[in-house]
Amino acid sequence: MAASPDGAEREIRILNRLDQIADVAAFVEAFGNANDLPENLVNALNVALDEALSNAMSYGFPDGGSHVIIVSLGCCGGEVWAEVMDDGIPFDPLASPTAPDLGQALHDRKVGGLGLLFMRHLMDDVSYRREGGFNRLRLRIKVGAAAPRGEGATGASEAG
Repeated sequence: MAASPDGAEREIRILNRLDQIADVAAFVEAFGNANDLPENLVNALNVALDEALSNAMSYGFPDGGSHVIIVSLGCCGGEVWAEVMDDGIPFDPLASPTAPDLGQALHDRKVGGLGLLFMRHLMDDVSYRREGGFNRLRLRIKVGAAAPRGEGATGASEAG
């Protein structure tokens, strides 16, 4: 783990089990405390990571085997970033529709899509790339900007 210019960089390795998301939440809280990050930023990051990890764990490993997922956190230049790296099946969450149809009645709507909407809404930038057999989802948020931004996320996607 290397230090970034004006902050810290840390990582946690977990298994692809939903019960380990709580360990990531505690890791994010500790990182936030150690770097004096605002509570609303830590909460936004936890919501976005919960969604990313839930999707990866629920759909990314059809073999049913045990896999390691690496979650890295860093802060530099007035922003905080997180990266989720896994060796699951290729999945670009940014290729999904930007927003579910919220105008439909609840019982008429398709299941899913809201978590990705939350992720994009909470973060300043979300990007994805497939590199060396790994999915790499990167989330960025400016310190002091952890408030809903509507269409603020750029949603850049890179093929790897």
